[in-house]
Amino acid sequence: MIHLLTALILTASVPAAHAEGPAPAASAAPAAAPTVGEGSIVRPTFVVGDEKATAGTGFFARIGGATVLVTSHGLLGPNGGLPTLLKPAEVATVTQVVLTDAWTGRGTAKAGPGLVVADAATVVESPSRDLAVFRVNLSGFDTVATPTYTPPAPLALATLAPKVGDIVWLASPVKGSDQRVHAAKVGDVSAAALYVDFVEKIDLVGTSGAPFLNAKGEVVGMCVGGGLLEGVVIGAANPASSIASRTTQALGAR
Repeated sequence: MIHLLTALILTASVPAAHAEGPAPAASAAPAAAPTVGEGSIVRPTFVVGDEKATAGTGFFARIGGATVLVTSHGLLGPNGGLPTLLKPAEVATVTQVVLTDAWTGRGTAKAGPGLVVADAATVVESPSRDLAVFRVNLSGFDTVATPTYTPPAPLALATLAPKVGDIVWLASPVKGSDQRVHAAKVGDVSAAALYVDFVEKIDLVGTSGAPFLNAKGEVVGMCVGGGLLEGVVIGAANPASSIASRTTQALGAR
């Protein structure tokens, strides 16, 4: 199942100036795109009791001195194949998240149980609240690559937000493309949300939970939805500052 916003929902949630007419997409992706190797971007399978749901994307990050899996809270419900959306406190009932590298399909470290992000919700409520975080406990063996196992390669969160007009890149497999990163122009940025116009008309199915990166390869936001608006593919993201603050709070609450 896929977490993909319709254009109607996006129009309602995009700031008015952006919704009235998105900036024209750039003519070509810049050459300074970041390199994304194996072990950073993953496909998650959430285990909740006897149920399993494989949906969306996630990424490893280092936050507050801990290695964590970061993904979209919206995947923990009907959009991800579960009967109902989990409440924030119920994320702890996700006992394990089985992970595979997003491009190779090789296994990597498991995550879980979930941390409680107190105000977690879906992007419809607020992009900055669409967040699910799972602790990743690594032993020495978890850092050794094998033919069937890829060690986690956590990403760093950017300390500075991108500016309007900057180019950022969505790091995720997309249908019909062999590229690992996909350029987008920042159309609006605030503490509550990051909105972008993609350079190319890409298919965002399955990209909820994938990171947006700057040219340094740092996470500036996490994709929480998107859609086609006036001929341009729009993306909505949870900003890195929100991910950092909410994850730090959740880690401290354990």
